[in-house]
Amino acid sequence: MSQLSEDEFDAILDADFDQLVTDFGRQVRGEGLDGPAGGSARGHGPRTPRYLHPQDGLGAASQWRKDYTSSTLWEHLQTKQVLSDGAKEFFQLLRIPRELFDCIYTHAVNSGSFPLHPVHDDHPPGHACQGRGAPPVPLKVKIAAAFRYMATGGPMESVASFVHGDKATLQAFFHDFVQWMVVEYYEEKVTVSTGIGFDNDDAISRSERVFRGVGLPGIISSMDGVHLAWGKAPSRQKWMYKGKEGYPTLALNVHCTHNLRIIYIAPICTGASNDKTMVRQDALVIALRNDPRFRDKGDLLWCLIHDARGSS
Repeated sequence: MSQLSEDEFDAILDADFDQLVTDFGRQVRGEGLDGPAGGSARGHGPRTPRYLHPQDGLGAASQWRKDYTSSTLWEHLQTKQVLSDGAKEFFQLLRIPRELFDCIYTHAVNSGSFPLHPVHDDHPPGHACQGRGAPPVPLKVKIAAAFRYMATGGPMESVASFVHGDKATLQAFFHDFVQWMVVEYYEEKVTVSTGIGFDNDDAISRSERVFRGVGLPGIISSMDGVHLAWGKAPSRQKWMYKGKEGYPTLALNVHCTHNLRIIYIAPICTGASNDKTMVRQDALVIALRNDPRFRDKGDLLWCLIHDARGSS
């Protein structure tokens, strides 16, 4: 038996490889191994898909990943049976009760601030449906994605995968939705008309009465500093934002009552600011010292301050 030359050996390997690619392509397309071979325009054998199934695509490249009706969340949004086991799962997914979610969704629909899907969204009286072009993603899906993002802390890629939506669409909507929530709810639900969480003497007395019952007379709120990581802090100013956490943050004081209801959020400070600097910008602390609504009650009123170790 004569020995094969190098060129003949390479030709055999190329032929075997081409046949292997051809057989694989036929199997992917559901054809038998004796079926038509097919081939690409360049003549290098069949062009096989990168993934065997469209749902295996990465990012949002496949239509399956943009089909919100195929997500588990869509099943929850379609049902109206909120007093069931589904409501518990809904809360675990979005960290918001289904009844409250429905109220916010209805308010957003009636506000006219967001585009609505012609079929999958509710419509206020006199609402004109969108004209030409692809319909928008249902508002209920985008609101659910925004709450999922806040519940999990992101990243937005995982939220987009969860709702089977487009990352860019959900990211743009999130910022618009947060701004809308601040305008519509912040003063009503958090700071009230006074801007410091207590709108009358009865609210102050009710809060103090609860703290007094647990052995803390004179306390009307609990306060702690919260640090939010800032990944895009200006490089030349990172020293101003990097404190004990070891990375750039934005810091702010948050006050809440005995039932964990947030009543006031102080202005944002740099992460390296100390507690004394942050307190000087805290309007509720300033009011406790100077406002007649607090000073004229006879007893001293204070807020309970928590340190980083969890003690007070």
